[in-house]
Amino acid sequence: MKQTAKKKSNTVKSRSRRSGAKKKRTAKDVLMLILFVVYFAILMYFLFFSERYGRNIRSSEYRYNLKPFNEIKRYIRHRDKLKPELFFVNIVGNILVFAPLGYFIPRLSEKLRSFFKVFFICAFISLTIESLQLIIKCGSYDVDDIILNVFGSCLGYIFFCLASSKSGRKSSGKRGKTTGKRGRTPKK
Repeated sequence: MKQTAKKKSNTVKSRSRRSGAKKKRTAKDVLMLILFVVYFAILMYFLFFSERYGRNIRSSEYRYNLKPFNEIKRYIRHRDKLKPELFFVNIVGNILVFAPLGYFIPRLSEKLRSFFKVFFICAFISLTIESLQLIIKCGSYDVDDIILNVFGSCLGYIFFCLASSKSGRKSSGKRGKTTGKRGRTPKK
């Protein structure tokens, strides 16, 4: 009788895990969520409101670039004639600004840990931002920005994978007994 009750409780526990029972958030998870919200707020400020980057000036016309790599080539070709800050912000900045997004998405949700999910979510967010900039005439819609943003988010995802694999090794703490030759365990 005791074994039957024990089996039922184990079955209930395994069902609740499979049915999507919520995992308890750790202090580290809460900190990551707070950092993500702060990052996203700063990102939105610089993309839509920053006076330094002319976001407070609304254009009377729509500005856009639909030709892939057109602006990237232009910035690289004329980098010696441009201010270094302009080159850095438009090329390197567009990559770096989305790297945290590629890190935070899989870090905050176990369901979003595949490369393709992160890739498409980041591409969608970048496309949405560029479309909003076009609609409200704040900045310009630039397909090159989307390319650079998605590339940056892929770098962030790679960083997430590297950080996860290192922390996974540290947390397990044990390595299998091997002789060093082809991973074979010694015989007793």
